[in-house]
Amino acid sequence: MNIEIRNVTKRYGKKTALDNVSLTLGNGIYGLLGANGAGKSTLLNIMVTSLAPTAGCVLYNGTDIRNKRSGYLDVLGYMPQSAKFYRNYTAEEFLKYCAALKGVKHGLAKKIDELLTFVNLNDSKKTKIGAFSGGMLQRIGIAQALINDPKILILDEPTAGLDPKERIRFRNLVSEISANRTVILATHIVQDIEYIANSVILLHEGKVCRNDTPDNLCREIDGFVWLLTANAESVEPLITKHRVSNVFRDEQTYYLRIVSDEKHHPEAKSVTPNLEDVFLYHAGEVTK
Repeated sequence: MNIEIRNVTKRYGKKTALDNVSLTLGNGIYGLLGANGAGKSTLLNIMVTSLAPTAGCVLYNGTDIRNKRSGYLDVLGYMPQSAKFYRNYTAEEFLKYCAALKGVKHGLAKKIDELLTFVNLNDSKKTKIGAFSGGMLQRIGIAQALINDPKILILDEPTAGLDPKERIRFRNLVSEISANRTVILATHIVQDIEYIANSVILLHEGKVCRNDTPDNLCREIDGFVWLLTANAESVEPLITKHRVSNVFRDEQTYYLRIVSDEKHHPEAKSVTPNLEDVFLYHAGEVTK
């Protein structure tokens, strides 16, 4: 199985949302990382055929997805950003509805039970979705995306609004379902993909500026990340002057991770880069 994004460009009047994006995707988890407005959702909307590119195309096994849309959608699972649900449906009813839309008929009751158990919602199968918490909504969103056992799973900002515990659980779910699938997880939150992505695609201002494994991306900036101690008075000037990926405090001492090609302070110590540092180095900002 192979997905090829070939020279995809999307313009809205004079604004270019995507600029000549080319990627080849196989099985595994791909983290699509970029700040808000980088073009992530635009690219995903093109990949799920709800938006047409201005130029370029997306190929699935060598065929333009717009020329074989129904066959492509049969193998696609999609969880959009800020997904909407029928609040008066129970979890079970909603999945039956999604299955009908996707033409899933055989073994449906067993499939729904398996999915609700997998996302830890089986005890809430008769509960109306309107009573669900944010974490439960994200989990039912995953379940509906998996109802047709897709070979391609696309998740757009799936952890938005989740607390840290739910985000960890969500990442574990994604890791579990990634075998023999192409999973594309778009986010601006580095921690969502740092430990589960096989490859990270860094999108900046509509362009792919990096596409590699997390380890390789970190190695690229080895020697460009510094740890500097500071007192309370000097923290704000340092943050204003430098690209700082993190600040933490130990009693009266502040520690700043500074991303820079040069050692700007004699007391700065070189430290091992992480993916947040990579994001800051290439995209200029970090979202915690």
